[in-house]
This record gives sequence, structure tokens and C-alpha cells, in this order.
Amino acid sequence: MSEMTIQGTIAQDAFHFSLPLSYQGNTANSPFILDTGAFELTLSQQTASGLGLPNLGPLTISGVTGSATAYTSQVDVQIAGQAYPHVSCVIDPSLAGTQLFGLRFFIDRQLQLALNTVAQTLTITAASSAPPNPSASG
Repeated sequence: MSEMTIQGTIAQDAFHFSLPLSYQGNTANSPFILDTGAFELTLSQQTASGLGLPNLGPLTISGVTGSATAYTSQVDVQIAGQAYPHVSCVIDPSLAGTQLFGLRFFIDRQLQLALNTVAQTLTITAASSAPPNPSASG
């Protein structure tokens, strides 16, 4: 993978996009918001049930709206034809509507992000193939 680009839309000060998710033959095209404040991929109970995602253990999540009981799971994610199997995720039964795509996914895989607010695209580049950062040199 050298570079992948996701087309989306910017609305209400957030980047919205859709990605295919799958688990054991079940697939769904799921809406997301790129959420720099969320660490994990956070899915709704409706998406988890539709894909048949397993409950891998309970946890309590906290956010700006308070705390909620959720559980961990795994899902397969595809971005621009690149498959990412067994991605850790959180299933939040109180989440309705657009789901959260947190930074942990990109951090764990050492992927760099570039959001083009004019073209409304998110470009994802592997750290090893990214051009050097000129401000990092002395």
C-alpha cells in the first residue's frame, strides 16, 4: 500500500465517509465520522448485530455525554480495496446513526492522514512511503 484515498463529505465540522465492514461472510457498507477524540472504531449495536459480531467482553466507555456499558469485538475493514482483518472495535448499544472511526486504527498501523477540506477526501499513506516532513529537520 502506498496511498489510499477515501471520498467523503464535510458536514457539521466533521469528515463523513462510508466503508465496507465484514465478518464471516456478512458485509455492510457503514457510515462513519473520522473522530480524532475517539481511540477505537466504535460501532452501533445495529451494525454489530447485522454482521453477527461476537461479544468479546464488556467494558465501560466514557465520552462527552457520560459513561455507557459497551463490549469489545472484532471486524474486518476495507479501505480503498485494502483489507484489514480482525480490527478491534467497541460496540456501543447507545450509539445511533453515524459510527466513529477513531485514531487508534491509524496509529496502530503507522498510517499518516491528510484531510483535503476542498476536495473532501482523506488520503492515507503508510509511514514508510510518506515523504519526509521538512519541519522535522534541524
